[in-house]
Amino acid sequence: MELDKKRKAYIFSIEEQLRLLDLITKEKHIIENKTTNKLTNDEKDQAWQRVTTVFNAVAIHHRNMEQLKTKYDNLKTKTRKIVAAQKNHVKGTGGGAPINDKLDPVVEAILKIINIKTVVGFENVFDSENDEFVNSGMDLNITDLPVMIINDDNISNDINTEIENIMPTCTEENAVTLMICNCLSI
Repeated sequence: MELDKKRKAYIFSIEEQLRLLDLITKEKHIIENKTTNKLTNDEKDQAWQRVTTVFNAVAIHHRNMEQLKTKYDNLKTKTRKIVAAQKNHVKGTGGGAPINDKLDPVVEAILKIINIKTVVGFENVFDSENDEFVNSGMDLNITDLPVMIINDDNISNDINTEIENIMPTCTEENAVTLMICNCLSI
């Protein structure tokens, strides 16, 4: 029974963490592959085995593959929490001390490895205050809009002053604009 008990491992030093992340960066295309089938899982196991072999060749403390995988997963989780805290602080209101913008070298190394969308999330393109939404409106040319001209030949105080609507001719480019203009003039 005592053999089943896990022995407490040594704490990873910063150098060991950076070394692990450097090795993972070289195998990133395999390790971070989101496909899960027999072939890719076997490739991932082989990649982790290579990382473990190279890591233990120069490491002071011997680590097995499961320890390295767990450490990498924990580092990714920690990075996501740090980035989320910074993001929430920036979007927050009120006072308080500014958050430290300088990131730990381990966090920076993780951000270079993982997909940035898994850290910061997707932007809400449907938010009406989103810059892309505000700037994506129809760019109407002033020449495409209907022009109202007051007939000034016989200017009088009469209420029935003639008003002409001069509408542009219909082409494929301004068909939508003409539809809008026709609706407005009704």
